[in-house]
Amino acid sequence: MMLERRDLLTFAGGAVIGGVTVSFLDKGSGSIRWYNGTDETLWTEIEIQSKGGVLFSPETIYEDSSELPQTPEYMFSVPNIVPAGDYIVKIEVRRNWNESIAASETITWNGSGQEHALLTIEIDSDLNIETIQ
Repeated sequence: MMLERRDLLTFAGGAVIGGVTVSFLDKGSGSIRWYNGTDETLWTEIEIQSKGGVLFSPETIYEDSSELPQTPEYMFSVPNIVPAGDYIVKIEVRRNWNESIAASETITWNGSGQEHALLTIEIDSDLNIETIQ
């Protein structure tokens, strides 16, 4: 008996749907957590895209532009914004909304197979962006 590609994906417990890697075992979601280590309010933009693939182009799953107050004692969280999966995340930071981008970062967020995937985005006093998965 010859297995087809679809059978192999099903057997492995996963599939690629719309360019997002999804496991049938995944029941979770992905959340982001922001930390602003500067002494000023920042403006942030985030875009989360599917990774795309042979049959699919990357697609924007979530995007947001918001003001991020300084958070020296705590982190600002945005829960359950995407299904657990693997994504490309683009982050931009501005000191003022109408100014040019002061810092940016593009990363791959690997959240497949996790019940709850958390991406922490830390911005330090020099506007360096660090991500923790």
